[in-house]
This record gives sequence, structure tokens and C-alpha cells, in this order.
Amino acid sequence: IGKAKFEESLRIFPEYFDALNWLGKVYSAQKDYEKAGSYLTKAVSVNPRSYSAQYGLAFSLYQLKKYKAAIDPAKAATNLVSESIEVQLLYGTLLRILEQYPDAEKALKRANTLGNNTNSDVHWQLALLYNRLNRNKEAVSELETFLKLVPDSPDKSKVQDLIARLKASANKK
Repeated sequence: IGKAKFEESLRIFPEYFDALNWLGKVYSAQKDYEKAGSYLTKAVSVNPRSYSAQYGLAFSLYQLKKYKAAIDPAKAATNLVSESIEVQLLYGTLLRILEQYPDAEKALKRANTLGNNTNSDVHWQLALLYNRLNRNKEAVSELETFLKLVPDSPDKSKVQDLIARLKASANKK
């Protein structure tokens, strides 16, 4: 069954959750976050206990830089599936962007624990958080871990320069 069939089914039964959720995922995968968000908003209204719909909606809104709107579905997703690295990472990232630093650190550390300290995106977000909090030694540690996990990062030299600057700043204190 393709998109056209699911869209047709929604004309007949506008609250068909599986069609709404599936179309939201498809449009998100195609990076059409506006359309994904539209379907997933409706999916969440039909079934607010769906982790995939809540997470998908939060992710789509994040991609659209609608951070305040994304926080509620991200939090709902963490309440539904607290053991997901991805949802803890997204929630922590949103909290960091919205300057809710203590909660951001908690969510990002939870993601780090769930990922056995091997998720480079988590380390990147922790580095950004610690940098914002002027905790430069911790930021350096997170960036060094990031580079160990992603040794071929296209931004390797920029990250190394940032590490050097943060170390110099930490030494001035």
C-alpha cells in the first residue's frame, strides 16, 4: 500500500491512526517535516499514548526549529518509553536549546547511560551544554570522547581547535 492509498483512506476515515502515523513517518523520512508534522499532530490527537507518533511529531517540529512546540511531544515520548536513547537525546537537546539546563543535563546523561557512553551525538550535545554553562573541562572531555567515537568527522580539525580554545580558557581560571 502506498501513500495514495493511505491518503484516500483518510478521506473516508479521517481519524485512522495507522494511516496518520504511517504517513507522518513517510513524510519525515522524505524530510517533508511540515507535512509529517501535520499528519503526526492528528495522530497524536487520536492516540496520545503512541510513542512513535509523539516522537515523530517532536522530531518533525525540531527539524522545523519549532522548539517550544516540540518539547511537549518529546516529554510525552520520554514518559511512554523512558529507555530510548533517541527520545532522551531529542528531549535533552530541546531542553538545552530552550535553556532548561538542569533538565537538559539529566536527559542527556540518561541518553548517555542508555547508550553505554557510545553515542557520539549525545557527547556532542553534552559538550554544547557544558560549554554554555562554562564547564569547560567537562566540555573538553565530551568533545574528546566525540572524536574518539567519530575519528573521521568532517569537522575534526574544527573540533580539535575548539578543544584547544576550551582548554586554554579553563587554564585561565
